[in-house]
Amino acid sequence: MRRPELLRLCVCVQPSPSPGSPRAWRCARCALALIWHAPAGEVPGDLAFVSVSDGVGVGLVLGGEPLRGRNNAAGEFGHLPLGIDGPRCACGGNGCIEAFLSGPGLARDHLLATAEAREPADIVARAESGDRGCAATLERYEERLARALASVINLFDPEVIVLGGGLSNIDRLYRSVPARWSRHIYSDAVVTRLVKAAHGDASGVRGAARLW
Repeated sequence: MRRPELLRLCVCVQPSPSPGSPRAWRCARCALALIWHAPAGEVPGDLAFVSVSDGVGVGLVLGGEPLRGRNNAAGEFGHLPLGIDGPRCACGGNGCIEAFLSGPGLARDHLLATAEAREPADIVARAESGDRGCAATLERYEERLARALASVINLFDPEVIVLGGGLSNIDRLYRSVPARWSRHIYSDAVVTRLVKAAHGDASGVRGAARLW
């Protein structure tokens, strides 16, 4: 069913001219629309869709309804600071979550640590093959992702966090990140689940299509 109120959530799904544009945030919301259109009873009332790809964005459903915010800016998660002394972000800030957790951020972190220019997929493959430098890079990424997602849990306490975008294809994240995030969450017990988006990289486009 077409949902006019959701059309405002998805302004654009075309590739953006720069990593600092709102594309990741918009695609996260589009992907969220795909989840929200699932049959009744299959979607938790509180969930977050986190896109980690060229950028980082979040789409939120709370109490069964999408969260837009007063300024239609809810979910600009990628530009919250993860470390004020961190790398320069395309938005002009320093240490933004996106600067650390996007694909370009992962590649840049590896380059700074090892002087090796590698794509994220290559870093992951080499880490799994025993390359110590790549393994260390991936462990730093997992810890940063755990800290970032812990902030989502501390603020919204969703039942499920769905991970989408290109970096969601790193299978070990679904074991290592929940194992790391508990110490950053202000609760005696953490039962939030981290799951992979069923449609992976295509979730944003599929979600936009479901709005029409």
